[in-house]
Order: sequence, then C-alpha cells, then structure tokens
Amino acid sequence: MGLNIMLHGLVRFGHLDAFVESLVTGFANTPLPVGLVRLFALTLPFFEAAIGLLLLLGLKFRLGVLAGFALLASLTL
Repeated sequence: MGLNIMLHGLVRFGHLDAFVESLVTGFANTPLPVGLVRLFALTLPFFEAAIGLLLLLGLKFRLGVLAGFALLASLTL
C-alpha cells in the first residue's frame, strides 16, 4: 500500500502543471473555489509521496496510516 501511494505522488512530479490543470478543469463545475482546488492539486503529490514513504519504510507507522486515511478521505469527500 505504501508503494502504491508513494508512486502515485512520484509519477505526478514530472507533469505537475498538467495534473493541476486537469484537476482544476475537472472541478470547474463544482462549488469549490479554483484557488482551493489548485492548492490541493499542488500539494497532493508531495503528501502522497511522503505518506507512501512513511508506510513503505515503517517509520511513524501509526502517523502514516492516519495520514493515509485522511488523504483518502479528502479525495472522496
């Protein structure tokens, strides 16, 4: 699970601008402010990579699991 989450973040680093713009476009017809969507999209890959690395290495495992849960919950709300 840690590797999966970490790779989701790492893959997006190479084309961060395109990822951000795709999320902004995808959320254009929602009540969410564009600035908030852009901020979320800019920070998401970094959080994914960090949380995935924590889980993969077993460092701060409880914190990593809780952060991973919060990340997944934020993507579904």
